[in-house]
Amino acid sequence: MKVIVSPAKTMRPTEVVYPLSLPNFQTESNQLAEILESLDQECIKKIMKVNDKLAQSVVDMYRSFKNNQGKTAAISTYQGLVFQNMGIDEWDKEDYQYANETICILSGLYGVLRPLDAISPYRLEMATKNIDESCKSLYNFWGDKIFRFVCDSSEEIILNLASKEYSKSIEPYIKKDRFINVDFYVRKNCELKVIGTYAKVARGKMIHFIIKNKIKSVVEIKGFDIDGWRFEEELSTGNKYVFIKEGE
Repeated sequence: MKVIVSPAKTMRPTEVVYPLSLPNFQTESNQLAEILESLDQECIKKIMKVNDKLAQSVVDMYRSFKNNQGKTAAISTYQGLVFQNMGIDEWDKEDYQYANETICILSGLYGVLRPLDAISPYRLEMATKNIDESCKSLYNFWGDKIFRFVCDSSEEIILNLASKEYSKSIEPYIKKDRFINVDFYVRKNCELKVIGTYAKVARGKMIHFIIKNKIKSVVEIKGFDIDGWRFEEELSTGNKYVFIKEGE
């Protein structure tokens, strides 16, 4: 079983004590970084749909990308809600090793990252279009490379904890019965709703549950019960697991 997760926009270099690994698609990420390095502020602003200040910070980021020596582990560099709730400060060496074998962080720039892969802060969402004439779409740029890296065997099952934007880089290439989506619903006033912040926190907690318990089978995921979440058998199917939490 492999678990896929989206990256976070917010990044801050943070050290971990274990040896770092190298991203698998360094040639491709360097190619994308060179293209982005050649773009000016107005181009970045247009293709990334950001304001002037953020566009300039992206320009500066890519112009120093090659010379950045302060690379840190992906899992500690991303600072979004999912990553904040993985509880990596409670992980030991064995946990990090298992995470590096199990967790795949999908990335517009790096393709796919293992938790201990060394990265520099960047900004490039998977849905970004028209970067230049040679890269109209990152989905086309990456093709099935991400899928082939994540699924190292035809029997591999993927637990999807990523957003649609990122899971689209894998889903077209894998059999439906081997791609398990996970939905988190909050019940309020007898209605089930997806609340973004709750879902992101739950994804992080589920990854912590997987790593600390060395979960190897998707069936074992049904035992996830942290923070009041429970598996809902009646709403789940073979390739969709539904978890419900009672609203406050």
